[in-house]
Amino acid sequence: MKVGITIGCFDLFHRGHENLIDTIRDTNDRVICLVHDNKSIFENKNVHVHDALNVRMNNARKYGVDVVVPVFDKDPSGILRNILAVIGNEHEIEFIRGNDWTDFPGKNILDEYDIPITFIPYTEGVSSTKLRNLRS
Repeated sequence: MKVGITIGCFDLFHRGHENLIDTIRDTNDRVICLVHDNKSIFENKNVHVHDALNVRMNNARKYGVDVVVPVFDKDPSGILRNILAVIGNEHEIEFIRGNDWTDFPGKNILDEYDIPITFIPYTEGVSSTKLRNLRS
């Protein structure tokens, strides 16, 4: 079985999030999505999110993510390490994310476990930041 993993904020769920999940789904049997909580998003990006954590997690589930895991720390390395241990060596694992942040927290764990990282093009014209600015 091939497992695709991503980590993100998923605030104001939009076409870019859909494109990311579609890309993961197209090349993997299972999709795991780690979703940062509000505090860790603020610590990483200095941004206040619009949607509550449970809304953001439910949006990912509704769009077809098989497993959604909350992240309550600025650096998701610990939870990522635990997920990789649970998945084990019997599955092929791929990490996919947008190319807007290539040196993201947790990348060191993926490198340590020799997990391939695929960066997909950022979806032009849409972002949670742009949507937040339109609401202001």
